[in-house]
Amino acid sequence: MELSVSRVNYVIGGNYSFYGLKARSTAEFAGYEAVVFAHPWEKWADGNRAFFAAEVEVGARGGDTEWSSLTTLAPDRGSLVGRIGLLAEWAPQIGDINRDLGTGFRFFVRGRAWTDYMKDSDGSGSARFRPFLDSELLVNISKESRVFLRWESGYLPPDLGKYINRVSLGIGKAF
Repeated sequence: MELSVSRVNYVIGGNYSFYGLKARSTAEFAGYEAVVFAHPWEKWADGNRAFFAAEVEVGARGGDTEWSSLTTLAPDRGSLVGRIGLLAEWAPQIGDINRDLGTGFRFFVRGRAWTDYMKDSDGSGSARFRPFLDSELLVNISKESRVFLRWESGYLPPDLGKYINRVSLGIGKAF
């Protein structure tokens, strides 16, 4: 679960600044974290069909955020969060899909990756790398709703020790 408050400032030339606060928890509320985040770098490409950004997060965490298995807690990762993330999004034109990014069928592929600082089981510090990939095929069925098929695979904060792989079919808010 994630709650965020953010601010986007668009500037001349198509770039923007993006920053804010995020509070995250595991679904079981076993662990939580609160971070301040910012995108210090971003780039649009491929006629605005591709987007790249770097994200920095700094904050605090508490509770038992990570698990080694269903019944075994991971080693204490410490109470400080320091994370650098990369983000890439792409909406390739494939026939009629993504011909117009405002209407019709749309397909997006997003890749994210985080490197964060953590304590090892012996108490020493180290960094680890965790990727996440998702893609979505969607169509707006009205001004208010869309139907989507979504695939997600990888690791998501705050539990960067748990690998997920899931497919979702549903109805959501149009965009």
